[in-house]
Amino acid sequence: MNMNKTKTLIRHIGIAILLLVLVPQTNAQKGLISFLTASSNIVRLDTAAYTRDWLLASRVQSISTHRNGKMRLSPGQRLQNPLWLRFSEEGDSLKVWLLGGHSDRGINPRPWLSIAIDSASKAYRFFDISPCMAALHDGLDPVAGRMQPEGLSSSPEVISRSSHQHGLELSLKQRFKQLEVQLRHSLYLLPKEPMPAQADDARVGYYTQNTLQNGRKQKSINKYWISAGDSIVYWVDNRFPRIWQEAIKAGIEDWNIAFRAIGLGNVLKAKIYPKHDEHFDADAMTVNTFRYVESDFANAQGKHWVDPRSGEIIQSDVLFFSSVKQLLYKWYYLQTAAYNSQARIFPLPDSVEYRLIRYAAAHEIEHCLGLEHNYRASASYPTDSLRSRTFTERYGTTPSIMDYARFNYVAQKEDQIKAIYPPLLGVYDLYAIRFGYAPLNEHERLELVNQAQEQAFLRYEKLIKGTGAQDPYVQAIGIGDDGFKSVRYALSNLRYILRERKHWPASNIGIKDIAEAYYSQLMLLLPYLDGVYRHTLSPDGKQVRTTVVDEDYQEKVCAFLSDELVRAKQLFPNPKEGNKPRQLIEQRLQEYITHKTPVRRSLS
Repeated sequence: MNMNKTKTLIRHIGIAILLLVLVPQTNAQKGLISFLTASSNIVRLDTAAYTRDWLLASRVQSISTHRNGKMRLSPGQRLQNPLWLRFSEEGDSLKVWLLGGHSDRGINPRPWLSIAIDSASKAYRFFDISPCMAALHDGLDPVAGRMQPEGLSSSPEVISRSSHQHGLELSLKQRFKQLEVQLRHSLYLLPKEPMPAQADDARVGYYTQNTLQNGRKQKSINKYWISAGDSIVYWVDNRFPRIWQEAIKAGIEDWNIAFRAIGLGNVLKAKIYPKHDEHFDADAMTVNTFRYVESDFANAQGKHWVDPRSGEIIQSDVLFFSSVKQLLYKWYYLQTAAYNSQARIFPLPDSVEYRLIRYAAAHEIEHCLGLEHNYRASASYPTDSLRSRTFTERYGTTPSIMDYARFNYVAQKEDQIKAIYPPLLGVYDLYAIRFGYAPLNEHERLELVNQAQEQAFLRYEKLIKGTGAQDPYVQAIGIGDDGFKSVRYALSNLRYILRERKHWPASNIGIKDIAEAYYSQLMLLLPYLDGVYRHTLSPDGKQVRTTVVDEDYQEKVCAFLSDELVRAKQLFPNPKEGNKPRQLIEQRLQEYITHKTPVRRSLS
């Protein structure tokens, strides 16, 4: 007998001994797949798994340093959409099949892996999962080729293995020259019966999934599958400062306003990570989290993973970066300090910090629930109404917290405005949750959306990026239905801040920040030049009514921008202060004046 055959025989004998010892206890486990031990790559698979669908998801679990340059790697970061898998058996091999993508959503699966079955019983198969680990390592590069693995071997190190009712959790560490990255791979058992898919309506802003329903392709919305009495629990990282923990919990549970309105009760529940629970695993596919990410990059992002058969959200979480507080403070200061004395206090009062974090948390949770940004919302309210104390105290600054309308920068000092924040939830947010989560039939949902089109504050339009005609009502940051007037008010406030800030307490907001805000406001006017207002009329998004921005209004905007560029150069003479946006505005004005834009040619 040659050496290779001898090694194989010894290995099989060892596995057989393991099975004799461990099969009785694994039979008592409820999951269809599990590791035999926490220190072994041997997996037990119930043959009932052959009739089921699975997801294989991967994310960054930890990283040795948060200062990793342009890669922006963060713990909790998702590396790609999950793989949709099925298992089958051919002879002595376990076949792993990939579905989705080019396989026409499950009709024509394509082979991915073939794994030798080490041993079998009537109901179970046992195999070494190492080939899967190698395939995952080859297919996922967390540093996108910008670093070389350390040492001669590029093989990852197994850090941990665990099993639960819904599948497996596997953590692998990869060493690079500048850092170490630990990845978590989760194999998750999808529900036996998919959620009934809900067709998308282009007039309401939901993330979507291409699904196959009764043999026909359908764009379905991403949503949780919940009924009255169900709950969605978000675990809040205990590394957040205490005041942030309370604000985040409030922001998460603010969404219960919308769910109570449709009879589902308090669906969302926020809990703090348990301190002394060794079984709690924040990285498991079965846990929704609100994560603290230490980073010098100011950001927050809400993400979710879905069942590709239906659009049902399986898991979601928020990455909330430590530097986001400074970003929120900067917006708060630049947009309200002209008339709001609290914005001039540095550091922020606890009550203000709580409110800012609560708003940001609620904004990200809506992404977790399946909703997209609605940049159209903040153009719904009349600009002059945003200067009304009565109006803003009743409606806030925008119909949706899913716009990027941060604070009321239209209000002037003499208005004595107190309601400077977006509402906890806007009227559009309540309507969007009703569309996606209320127990309505197809006809009732269609009627709901048709009626909403008659009310500007319930409108949704997708942000269209590119070089074509832009809709000036659909852009980030802007508020009010008269962009020209809103920008004039904002610039007046910024000039006041620039002039008076020397009399206020010292803050970390500098001239460069004010210049960036000034030019950002001017940039909001560019879409009015050759702009087109859009109103989507049909559920499939193919019927769109367009209206060209009034020519006189365009000319007024053009003249104003020309004058303001001169003033801005005087206010901010340092070329580094707003140089890039200034050049973009000058270029766009020149194109407009000389009638060289493609849109203008097509309209002439």
